Amino acid sequence: MLKVGFIGHSLGVHEKRFLRGFDSLGIPAIFYSFSELLESPNLLRHHYELGKFNILMGGPLTHYEQLTKALQDVPFIAISYAYDVLYTAKDNAEVQRGIRKLLKNADGVLVDCDAVKTAIKEMAGDQVKVHSMVWGLEKCSSNHKLRAELKSLLLQEKERGSKIVVCVRNFTAVHGCEVVLRAFHLALAKNPKMHLVLTGAGELSEQMYSLAEEFDIMHKVSFIGNIEEPLLVPLLECCDVYMSSSLVDGTSISLLQALEAGLPVILSAVGGNVEWVNRITGGYLFDCGDVNGAAEQLLLCSESNDCYRYDRRVVMSEYADWSENMRKFVQFCDDLKLSKKSFK
Repeated sequence: MLKVGFIGHSLGVHEKRFLRGFDSLGIPAIFYSFSELLESPNLLRHHYELGKFNILMGGPLTHYEQLTKALQDVPFIAISYAYDVLYTAKDNAEVQRGIRKLLKNADGVLVDCDAVKTAIKEMAGDQVKVHSMVWGLEKCSSNHKLRAELKSLLLQEKERGSKIVVCVRNFTAVHGCEVVLRAFHLALAKNPKMHLVLTGAGELSEQMYSLAEEFDIMHKVSFIGNIEEPLLVPLLECCDVYMSSSLVDGTSISLLQALEAGLPVILSAVGGNVEWVNRITGGYLFDCGDVNGAAEQLLLCSESNDCYRYDRRVVMSEYADWSENMRKFVQFCDDLKLSKKSFK
């Protein structure tokens, strides 16, 4: 039976989803943080001898040194988080060499879109075994509700005829959040019947607040701070348009949730975003970092009859069913597990 050792920076949203996915299939999985392995160099060997796992996997690939050390003789699957290959390694020769070494020693690699797969092949060649799998949506019911005052605000804006535009990315340089705010400001001058909801926080928080004040649009923007993942669904249900200007993306979970909710989506033309817009109706692209282009797409979407719910059940079932995707990934793991037997 497959037993998984999962290595990562921390037990975050994505890592928890993988562990839940394995658990749902009756597969034991244990998480190891990089800091934990640094403090206990022999922990993996000890746990392997105790039979706690028979396959290792982990990422992001930017932690190539720690991951390479963990390889040993147990089957190992390197997991790309998209930004590691498409952003961090893009113009960094040292990181590219480190990732290339890791990939050549790994037994397989997991990617979430064709853009990452192409980058992996360019780095490591065709010999690396790649499994492509959208980090899909978990099927679970939720009774979570938005704060009453936020829901009331959004409903009031809708009653005024405003289209609610939402961006749920953090205020960091890599997420390009400033592009969304600047584009909204430009579009608002031509179509004042819009309201922007920004979630998240980060290093650019003060800059974002100052920019909204400078544009004199604070009354048109709701900064609602970090929002727990279960609350994204009810938030999206209150919105009309999803927008993201990230500098890099594989397939973000928030995008999948917006697609599931049927919203039109306006995205920077990077990574997996392009692939998703090609799969669906109601998708708009703009060049990465292009404020004017983003504003044009926002106007095109908000002024058309395009702000309604799309039925995307077929495409979501085909690509973004987390349970089915995990079953296929487990088969990939089982096949690799047969290639190695034990630690040296």
